[in-house]
Amino acid sequence: MGKGARGRTRRSGGGSADPKRVRRLFHEAAEAVRAGNPTTALKILERVDRLVPDNHSVLFNLGFVHHRLEDYARAVGFYERCLRLKPDFVDTWRNLATASRLAGRADEALRAYEKILELGSLEADECNDFATLLASRGELDKAVRYYRKALDGQPRRVDTLLNLGGVLEASGERVEAEARYRRALEIDPESARGLDALARLLERQSLVTEAEPVLARLLALRPNAETANRLGNARMMRGDLEAAQAAYDRALSLDENSAPVLNNLGLVRAVHGDREGAEARFRAALRRRPGFGESWRNLAALKRYSDSDDADVAAMLAALGDSGEDDPSRVHLEFALGKAYDDCGDFASAFEHYQAANRLKRRVVDFDAGRLRDHVERIESVFVPRFFESRRGWGVSSRLPVFILGLPRTGTTLLEQILSAHPAYHGGGELLLMNDLIRRLEVGAGVVPYPECVETLTRGEVLDVSERYLESLAGLAAGKDAARVGDKMPFNFFHVGLAHLMFPRAKIIECRRNALDSCLSAYFNYFPNGLDYTYAFADLAAMFSMYRGLMEHWRASCAISIHALDYEDLVADPREALRGVFSHLELEWDLEVLSFHRTATPVRTLSAWQVRRPLHAGSVRRWKNYARFIEPLKQELDRYGIPYA
Repeated sequence: MGKGARGRTRRSGGGSADPKRVRRLFHEAAEAVRAGNPTTALKILERVDRLVPDNHSVLFNLGFVHHRLEDYARAVGFYERCLRLKPDFVDTWRNLATASRLAGRADEALRAYEKILELGSLEADECNDFATLLASRGELDKAVRYYRKALDGQPRRVDTLLNLGGVLEASGERVEAEARYRRALEIDPESARGLDALARLLERQSLVTEAEPVLARLLALRPNAETANRLGNARMMRGDLEAAQAAYDRALSLDENSAPVLNNLGLVRAVHGDREGAEARFRAALRRRPGFGESWRNLAALKRYSDSDDADVAAMLAALGDSGEDDPSRVHLEFALGKAYDDCGDFASAFEHYQAANRLKRRVVDFDAGRLRDHVERIESVFVPRFFESRRGWGVSSRLPVFILGLPRTGTTLLEQILSAHPAYHGGGELLLMNDLIRRLEVGAGVVPYPECVETLTRGEVLDVSERYLESLAGLAAGKDAARVGDKMPFNFFHVGLAHLMFPRAKIIECRRNALDSCLSAYFNYFPNGLDYTYAFADLAAMFSMYRGLMEHWRASCAISIHALDYEDLVADPREALRGVFSHLELEWDLEVLSFHRTATPVRTLSAWQVRRPLHAGSVRRWKNYARFIEPLKQELDRYGIPYA
């Protein structure tokens, strides 16, 4: 039997030729196939075809032998001729489906599978292959159905489990997709494809704590720079800079010319505030790949341009000219050029490049404002006054946690750096602890998603997750006499209700900023996965509206004490603004916090360089530089009644 080909050489019905001779030749052809000599069999069958032309058995076997020889296009031709003579010959339809698929003739393969279904049913292998074709055509629901049928017949088939997981993931069914990947790995723990699929699913959800061991297994199984680099990225997101450095060093040992790895080594130096070290590594990456956009963008972030004739600007323009519309580097180059022209005061050119960058990025992200609004409404329907009243006294009474939240680019990193200069405060950075905690709650609740899964928690379960979170938080400040430890993940504003349930005495600080400045600052930057709303004015305004509404809900409906800090007030009169913050945190005022920029605290956000400078008002009302270009943004904000003057 050949690759996917079915049946054996079939006896010819004869014709005007000597039947004995035809039968003898058929027997010789069958023996040649069994002996592994399909070329010999083909020559014999071609003689038979001349003796008894248009015989369906001969045509079937000619197709079968071409199939064995992997000449799928010719196999298809013979199968089709056979079917013209015997249209209900199901074995021929089966072989035609396989040969057409392998020949890249998807339409013909799909028609063949449909005909098999009409004549009977698909076997497990065929269900898998049919589903794969359906998935390639975007018929995801139907593909899922036939992958499930394939597993009914072969429940331990690893490739089908992984195929089904991939389609479920593409359909947004991440929980079941993960279950299928994990089941495949139970059957074959060394499936590189399975480990890679599971790791990517976890990475896309920023579940780096879970992704890290999967990537480590994959790296041990299949050592390469790309996997080691991803492992470094996971550790970087988790905040373990030393471990990230080790993974990137391993990646570089596997490929010393890898521009992505050199770029990430530059980011590690940037986090530590080592400007020269960061630049050296970014430029090393660009020597390997002169058009590597990520390094140009990172280089632009640490450099201050004063002349649009700068050699770097010329090099970026040349790289942009050499890049195609679908080149991943192009979006990074556009952002970098926007930054360069903004530095030089050429705001028209800057906006042109920023607009091009956002247009390119928006094409490849999946942000659905309606879907997010539904999620926000579900949060608001769960966390209502009676929810908290019935759970009064739950959680942990610790004052250690401080949640600094707000939309990105509103001063959260700046505030954390200032607070971290206080001897009683430790800044934990953008922690993924709430993300991991919610993940555990969802898994523990089975099919119940967040936020509904919170409603089923017992007092003991709330206490357990609170203590786990607190233990992780305290571990960040081990060896330090910190009365407060900060979690400045901006998007914790979605989880204020849960945080309040866990830590009724925790301190929450909301960072706010003028809507136009906030939206434009986001629009002018490239973000990692998860901030997909930043690449279009309509999405930015929709998110701003949902954020404002949710913060109003926390204050009005849940009676949660939240201290609001306006960025404009902070830079205009830092002493007065910060006294309010320290009063809220119940910490003594310390003059040293105004010298925060001299500290060496690692910074893992886009604000890494800005927060190492003294406080200044240079970013206040920055939107005025672009006033003539942002009327569409104002119109979107007006739709939601968001003030911006």
